[in-house]
Amino acid sequence: MLKVGVLRGGMEKEFEKSMEDGSTFINAIRKNFAEEIEPIDIVLTKGGEWLRRGVSIDPRNLSHEVDVLFNSLKGELAHSGFLADTFRDFGIKTNGADR
Repeated sequence: MLKVGVLRGGMEKEFEKSMEDGSTFINAIRKNFAEEIEPIDIVLTKGGEWLRRGVSIDPRNLSHEVDVLFNSLKGELAHSGFLADTFRDFGIKTNGADR
């Protein structure tokens, strides 16, 4: 089964929109691909803490938890390329353009 991490939340003003978009994606996976894909809920809190299914984690360990990461964050952090580069360094594939 493919494990898809869904990164949502963030430290920017569009936190709630990201939470909503990520939740919509998780629910769509559960509804349409329950046999093939396991969504893994990953939240970046406004305070900068990373949570996997509600438990504090070190994002460097996500490569052991997910096969690919879907980024639903909004704002500069999401679009700067920093996260994509960081996750690539951790050995985690993400959605979006490869830089």
